[in-house]
This record gives sequence, C-alpha cells and structure tokens, in this order.
Amino acid sequence: MALKTTRDRRFDEIKAAILRSKQVKTKAGKPAKQIAVSRQNEIYSDMSTTTTFDFLYRLRIRSNYRDADTFLSGNFGTGSINAFYEDLASLARCSLQALETITALALGEKWFGSAVHEFSKRGLPAFAHKHSVLARWPEFI
Repeated sequence: MALKTTRDRRFDEIKAAILRSKQVKTKAGKPAKQIAVSRQNEIYSDMSTTTTFDFLYRLRIRSNYRDADTFLSGNFGTGSINAFYEDLASLARCSLQALETITALALGEKWFGSAVHEFSKRGLPAFAHKHSVLARWPEFI
C-alpha cells in the first residue's frame, strides 16, 4: 500500500508539472486543464519502478515537516503501528547487513571480523548487542 501511494503521488506530481508547463493543448490550441486518459496511462507505465527507498524518502520528507501523523493516525490500531515500525526496523537491519556483507567482501573477512570484534570490546549498552552489527555477526565477537 505504501509503495502504491508513493507511486500515485509521484504520478500526480508529474501530471501537475506537465499541465503547468502547458505542453498539453486543447484542439483550440489553448493549454489543457486535463490530460487524456490514454496519455495518463502512457505516462504511468513509463515511470521508473517505485522502490522501498522512494517510500522511505517520502516518509523522511513528511517527518521533516512534522507531518508524520498520517503514519500514526487512528486508521491504524496500536498493533498495526507497532508492526509498521517493526517492519521499518527490519528493513534497516537487512539494509545494514547487505552493506556489511559488501564491506566484508571488499575489505576481507579477516579485517571485517577484527573490526566487529574491536567494536564489541567497547562499553556498549545492552541494546547495542541486540540491535547492532554485533547481533548480525556474532561469530566475530
């Protein structure tokens, strides 16, 4: 749903930009106030793929303007809100693990393991062991 909404909002922005640029004309040659459905379908299908990162960017922009109420509204039950944020946390963990894997491949497993081991020696709070690189790579601790 979040990806569909993000895509639809991008589409609306593109349509508005086309109409503002006055590229679309009526038969009389005046700037059109609407775009034909066939042209809209063409524009929609030519759009680049909408990704999770597009949604995260939209979430970031809304958060910057303190408009995150949409994501915390009464439309969601408490369980849904918790599930939404758990999903965001899971996405972040998976993204970090992918980046860490690329780092390990680029710099070597020995170097990466040493860096994780050194990180584990810091006086970290308990949650760091549960939610950081240490939880994702326990074999290096």
